[in-house]
Amino acid sequence: MKKSDASQGQSASELISERIAELGDWRGKTLSRMRKLIKEADPDVVEEWKWDGHADLVARRHYLHW
Repeated sequence: MKKSDASQGQSASELISERIAELGDWRGKTLSRMRKLIKEADPDVVEEWKWDGHADLVARRHYLHW
């Protein structure tokens, strides 16, 4: 993802979905499964896009790095 993507009006959830889809291998499948489990465990979780080229984040009270 390029830095300019965040400024194109996409939501954090959209950006994270795109990043997971880009992976297209076991990593994408694993991140998708983890994301689903996190949302099931805590439906109020807020996704934030803080991509710096190394990690996406899901935030609640603490950060879960994935």
